[in-house]
Amino acid sequence: MKIENFLPLLCIAFVACNSNPSTPTADPPVAEYNCKVNKSQFMQVDSLVATMQGIDAWGNDAALDSIADLNEEIAAQLQELLSCAAVETLDLNGDAFERLYYAQTEDGRIRNFNWYANNGGTWQEMRRIYQYYPQPKVAKTTGADSYAGATRFFTLKSEKPMYLGLGADKTCSTCIIEYATLFSFDADTLRRDEVVTLESRMGDLVEFEFDPATQTLNYVMIVDDLNEKWTQNMPKQKWRDLDMDLGAEYEGYEPEADADVVVGAMAFDGKGFVKQ
Repeated sequence: MKIENFLPLLCIAFVACNSNPSTPTADPPVAEYNCKVNKSQFMQVDSLVATMQGIDAWGNDAALDSIADLNEEIAAQLQELLSCAAVETLDLNGDAFERLYYAQTEDGRIRNFNWYANNGGTWQEMRRIYQYYPQPKVAKTTGADSYAGATRFFTLKSEKPMYLGLGADKTCSTCIIEYATLFSFDADTLRRDEVVTLESRMGDLVEFEFDPATQTLNYVMIVDDLNEKWTQNMPKQKWRDLDMDLGAEYEGYEPEADADVVVGAMAFDGKGFVKQ
């Protein structure tokens, strides 16, 4: 908490006060946080995640119980660390972690830690915890939800702080859900509003990108058995009619020429996203 000392100027009776401008005072000292936290503590949590993920859970109830307990311990340790506002002073480069995934907004007001919960099977259950700053120097956390959450953040052009987050979850061996979330602050609460959620076979969502210049979220998705119901009333194009470069990650993969494709865009209007 910042403390400022005010020295009143006293004018003695019958003596004129000095009318010259006062000499500028030095800036008040930077406030110190009433908690201590360091990067090595996060590295220890990263090691605990590695231990949990190293347990073979397939068909082993005792192992699954151990994994569940460790996930609870990981969440508890992270929430304790993230409750300290001094986290914002740390250089938490995501590349430093082997098993924790980390992302934050450009201004550092929202952070997401997420990890694979090692649940076994083809659905890869993730856990996430958001740390956020509704007010300067005040840190709060969310619970550990079973989703990856936003792994990329974009700052939006708005009067109040608002952000777009993109993330994805693998729900079967060939299934993926990618989603966009609108983040904002409602008093001391982190508000998360769904912008769009797209389910497809892996590789069929060939574009899902946000353009910061135009504040537009663009997506191109091949219609398949997972999304055909959702897209049944949407205008479609044929893949052969699109001029798209899929990039290096799609090397060796090319959709069928007559595949139906949905092309969509949603633009941010300063308050929310609207379809184009």
